[in-house]
Amino acid sequence: MMKSRKQDNLPEQRISRRLGINSLIDDVNKDVSRVVSAINKVLFSHKCNLISCKIIHFPDSCGNGQLDKWIKHLLEEKKAQELALTCEDYPDLMIEYATKKLCLSSGIFFGTTLHALELIYYKLETYNISAFDHCHNLKTLKMKRLSLRTKTLEGIISRCACLEHLSLHACTGLSQVRIVNHNIKIVELKFLKVGEINLSTKSLYVLMLDYLKCPAKRLVICAPKLRVFHAYYMLEDEQHPTKFVRHLDE
Repeated sequence: MMKSRKQDNLPEQRISRRLGINSLIDDVNKDVSRVVSAINKVLFSHKCNLISCKIIHFPDSCGNGQLDKWIKHLLEEKKAQELALTCEDYPDLMIEYATKKLCLSSGIFFGTTLHALELIYYKLETYNISAFDHCHNLKTLKMKRLSLRTKTLEGIISRCACLEHLSLHACTGLSQVRIVNHNIKIVELKFLKVGEINLSTKSLYVLMLDYLKCPAKRLVICAPKLRVFHAYYMLEDEQHPTKFVRHLDE
């Protein structure tokens, strides 16, 4: 009899859980709506051009065209020079990278004024490469906590002909990092786990390596003009990284 009573309570428990989840989703949707409205109000009421702009948004804006709309307005109407985009998790919900896939128009980052771009917490697929078509004016590209493959990264770099500063921080999905671009002057590779790193650039002046997991024999650097080389490692009992290579002129 005790067993049957427990079984009788199961539907009520399931309904209760569903109601709780639905209530949470409703709250999240309200928060998302408020955030989108706030961003729209600020962007579209601003009268002058913008030097820089940082947008922090929820995953919904990645796939529904809202982020695309914001970027176009900032680059075409506001002539933004520096753009930073961050996709935050929904409050109280666990969101996987799959829901943070970017859906952007081809060549959207082409702009005569844009020279610095930062992307944080996104999943980039191969088709996202087209967003960087004709991106000839971009000089600084920072990618932090992105999920992307080597082919995607190489495709993006190849489309940024004038790129001078590249930063990869805690990105996942990369099997290797190959940078063959003779205009790049600064490279930062931080918290990466890859099977190979190959840097070949005649203009590289500053290189920063921070807590990398890569076989020593698969780390190849060809940079005849390199002058500043910072590298850090972390021991298990340390709280702060230790610098073991400094300025080459020291």
